[in-house]
Parts: sequence; C-alpha cells; structure tokens
Amino acid sequence: MKKGLIIILIAILTFGGIIILTKTSAFKWQRFLWLKSKTSIQQTQTHDSDGDGKNEDYILQNGKIKILQNGQTLWQSPPEWWVDSFAVADSDNNSQQELNLSVWKIGSFGPIKPFWFIGKDDGISNHFFVFRLVRGDFNPVWQSSALTRPNCSFEFKTQNNQTLLYTREGQYTSDYSCTPLSESIWEWNGWGFAKK
Repeated sequence: MKKGLIIILIAILTFGGIIILTKTSAFKWQRFLWLKSKTSIQQTQTHDSDGDGKNEDYILQNGKIKILQNGQTLWQSPPEWWVDSFAVADSDNNSQQELNLSVWKIGSFGPIKPFWFIGKDDGISNHFFVFRLVRGDFNPVWQSSALTRPNCSFEFKTQNNQTLLYTREGQYTSDYSCTPLSESIWEWNGWGFAKK
C-alpha cells in the first residue's frame, strides 16, 4: 500500500512540475531552440575586420557563432542567444568592419530595463547587435531592444560612399518562422540605426 501511495505522489509531483515548467521562460526557450534547429543555417567566412593583417574565421552553426584566429577562440555568442545570421561589414561607416548579428533571446531589453517598462520581460524576440574587434576583443557597439518586426534576412550595400542596412522583415509567429512581408533601408546615425 505504501509503495502505491509513493508512486501516486511522484506522479502528482511530476505532473505538477510539468505544468509549472510549461509556464516558465525556460520551457519557452527550449521549445524555441527545438523549432529553430529545424531551419538552422550554417555560415563560414574569413575576414580581417580590424585590419591587423591577421584573418579571423567566423563560424555560425546551430545558432551559435564563434570567431577564431589561428585556431584560438577570440569570441563566441553567449548560450542564451540564438544567432540566425551574421554579416561582417562597415555598418557604422567608421572605416572598420563590424560583426553584425541577427539575434533571438529572451527579454526585450538588456539587464537594465527602461523606467517606463513594467511587468515581466520574458518573451522571445529578435534583436540586431553590432560588435567591433579591438585589440583581440569583440566589444558591443550597439545592441537593439526587441525589434517590432523580426529580420528574416539582412545585408549591407554601399551607396554614395555610405554603408546602408537592407532588411527583409516578417512578423512574430508561434513557430518563430519568418516570411518576408516588407523591406526597409537603415542608416547609421552615430548612435544606432535609423530608418532611411
């Protein structure tokens, strides 16, 4: 009788734990990773982004990007990010190439929320991040809050000696797929990107 009661108690606790887990951002993130892994792309590029005469290897695989130089890891994306795609380009027109990333993560903001934001910040959203290689370290130049519309893809083009960001944007869906619905052109305004 005791053994049967223990099994029932374990079943109740396990079932209750599953209900609690489904309401957490951890469960949402695991579901997101599972869905994204089905459409994951791989990219490999080589650049000398800081102009020091030494190439860096940029490797994107399974939502993680790693940058190597002579086989040593210079930088890699944090485990709490999913990187859809990247481009190495002079995105801020400073004559040095930057690492530009389309990133998915939990939360609309960074560790500090704006004063006007009230409530939980546990949704999964798309962001655009820019990093620059300086003396062997990748430093953030700009990291957007959650984008109103996710980037399905992006590229940089030069026009009148200025680098412009071209995005194909979709909408947020329950399966995190992205179908381009609109296109936008963005230019660097000294602090971040503004629509042209």
